[in-house]
Amino acid sequence: MAKRNLEENDNMESAVLKANADNSGNAQGDAGVGVKPLKIRFSFKALAFCASVVTLSWFFEGTRLIKDGPTVEGVATLVGGTVLTLLLVVVQGFFIYCEERSKGLRTRNIALFDRGYKKYVQLASKLTSKDKGDNTNRG
Repeated sequence: MAKRNLEENDNMESAVLKANADNSGNAQGDAGVGVKPLKIRFSFKALAFCASVVTLSWFFEGTRLIKDGPTVEGVATLVGGTVLTLLLVVVQGFFIYCEERSKGLRTRNIALFDRGYKKYVQLASKLTSKDKGDNTNRG
């Protein structure tokens, strides 16, 4: 059962990559050709960047507090700032990986990001496969 799901995921992923590769010759991209590449919203990217700047400042604040004298607050600020900064850098890397992979421009496989990307593709296909109607307002 799990092997069948993996094969279905690979087939769906290869179809998306093939459609995107067929569309990659046109720099501007035609709306009617191939599958539209994945685009992460700018607001998500900006939020992740701003949060990483704030958590990096926590790292430096924790370092300053520990230099003044080792306290629980200083250690907690240092560890929290370090962990959250690293986590947010990984999230930003995942955003870049998703966009590049959906365009077919991926240069290497990253196992952690591949698993997340496949789950995202499955979720997106479920959401877009539902019948949305014809977008007309008929009273």
